[in-house]
Amino acid sequence: MFNMEYDPNKVLEGFLYHPTCDSVMTTLQETDCRPDYISQEELAIATGLSNQPILKQEIAAIGSPSSSLGSAESDGVDSTGDNQGLLNDLPVISDSTPDFMGERLVPGTVEDNDRPPNPRLCAVCEDLASGYHYGIASCEACKAFFKRTVQGSLHLTYIAGNLKYICHAKNRCEVTKKRRKACPGCRFKKCMDMGMMLDGVRPDRVRGGRQKYRRRPEETDFAPSSSARRAKYRRALELMKLLLKIEPPVSDMSPLDPSLKDRDMEFRTMKIITDLGDKALVNVVHWAKQVPGVTELSLNDQMILLQEGWMEILLWQVLFRSLSLTNPDRIFFTNGLSMDTEQAERTGLGLLFNRGLHIVRKMREVGIDKEEYTLLKAVVLTNVEASRIEEANNLRHLQNNLYDALYHHIFKDYPGDSRRMCRLLTVLPLLRQLAIEAVEHVSRYSEERSVPIQQLFKEMLQCTTHSQTTSSLSQNLSQD
Repeated sequence: MFNMEYDPNKVLEGFLYHPTCDSVMTTLQETDCRPDYISQEELAIATGLSNQPILKQEIAAIGSPSSSLGSAESDGVDSTGDNQGLLNDLPVISDSTPDFMGERLVPGTVEDNDRPPNPRLCAVCEDLASGYHYGIASCEACKAFFKRTVQGSLHLTYIAGNLKYICHAKNRCEVTKKRRKACPGCRFKKCMDMGMMLDGVRPDRVRGGRQKYRRRPEETDFAPSSSARRAKYRRALELMKLLLKIEPPVSDMSPLDPSLKDRDMEFRTMKIITDLGDKALVNVVHWAKQVPGVTELSLNDQMILLQEGWMEILLWQVLFRSLSLTNPDRIFFTNGLSMDTEQAERTGLGLLFNRGLHIVRKMREVGIDKEEYTLLKAVVLTNVEASRIEEANNLRHLQNNLYDALYHHIFKDYPGDSRRMCRLLTVLPLLRQLAIEAVEHVSRYSEERSVPIQQLFKEMLQCTTHSQTTSSLSQNLSQD
């Protein structure tokens, strides 16, 4: 059983640790295939989950994601498997490769088809480019505009990451040599879209020496890293688009009857929540199989990911959904079912409800958007220690790709919010603590009141809180 004591000061310390099943598969432990650096306890954790027939059937029943998630011809996404071509091409940031996008770029390695159609034109307004400025080929006018905008914005108060320029035409203005001064908002947006880097602008207003550009051969006028970086950036955006596309729909549920007595209301609420959780779990399994890179892991690894993070994912969905409510003191479980503080107290969920509201307020303070929500949801799924995973390298690659995509989204949409990624990630330890307490509460109450629970949801609860019953449960299920 988990420690129910809530200590926010220790939440961050426990972020990378999440209690899971510790049941042991004797037959696997008796083999000699276990590496020396993996302990018996780690092996038990990593292998004790494979005795979960319902979850394994759900995972195995879902094939690799179809190419309907995106057109390979139209948007450059590999339609084979689960878009692994996209995943493999995404950048990985590491200390050993400090260049932007986490990759050292060697001059002369850019493919011909990666080069701009006209390397002498500004990537923003298509005027004659004077050189390579802030990461892209640009003219003097766009270079100066970008520099002035960034330096001026450093002294402003940022609201939701917006700079001082705002387009009143829905960000659809054409940016050309003749019209580049018409809409500063769209001009700055195009600068960012084409790959101009904020890091290249000096924060002070002291002029440095103006760079002189000597006439060079056409092949060396522009650094090869320019098109390579933009290509990596586009691939990160494709990953984000895929995650948005595979987001499961919200289920419908009958509202609670306010005429019920408190005890009946508590029982009825728990039954509704567990039924809703079981239905949502099926959707989570389908969703997880479509996350690029997950199907590259073994079946046991996929089960570990789901059983580590299933409750966190369910709660993350509910909490983000609650941001759409006008009443900041309500939590939106699903269509037809939302709850306020008074109702939560009546149904015995007061403590968990307040923990959830605290996280919702944190999310509102940050102003989390849909793209960040989907990326962090995938981060929660993959937040497992690699030492317990068979395909550890594939897991690390997947984790890095998700963080890269999140970094690029923030870099593009919130260029002035340098601490945004940190603030987003500090919400996740609170989510994990809430998930631990939620599993404990639901498991204990369902046992005490004999609440009927669907098999998949019951199996996940038992694996998390009563691992010793997992083996007998598997035997009973396999006999059916």
